[in-house]
Amino acid sequence: MTGEQRRAFEQLRALAAPLRLRVKADVEGWPIIEGRLGRIEWFCDGADCHSCPLPAEFALAAYTDRRLMRAKLLAIPGVQPHQRGDDELRVVFRPPLLAEVARVIRARVRRQASPEGLEALARWRAGQDAVGGRVSAVSGGQKAGQEP
Repeated sequence: MTGEQRRAFEQLRALAAPLRLRVKADVEGWPIIEGRLGRIEWFCDGADCHSCPLPAEFALAAYTDRRLMRAKLLAIPGVQPHQRGDDELRVVFRPPLLAEVARVIRARVRRQASPEGLEALARWRAGQDAVGGRVSAVSGGQKAGQEP
């Protein structure tokens, strides 16, 4: 991972954290937020803008290959088309629009357990330890280490 990719990950994770969006690497190592109907990518840091429609500004991009999503993405105020194909679209937008674009492409959200769920899990684990071992889901309910 290059230094530029590392900075891109830091920037995108900082923006995605309040929305609990899942940031992962694409095949080249750049950060993306996958969605069911497209993906959000880090696009430009505002320092090295080659073909950026938002020069000297930090920008994100969204890509979709769904025809029906094109109109929905372009309907968001502040989203600018960058590349158009027969069946695909890539748009560029400023970070404050991340939540709205993520909603449109149905971005994947990191799952979080509720405090009640964590307490119930801790009670369950304490109960399993008290009876002499954890129950393995693979063994069909057998305690770990026991023969069937």
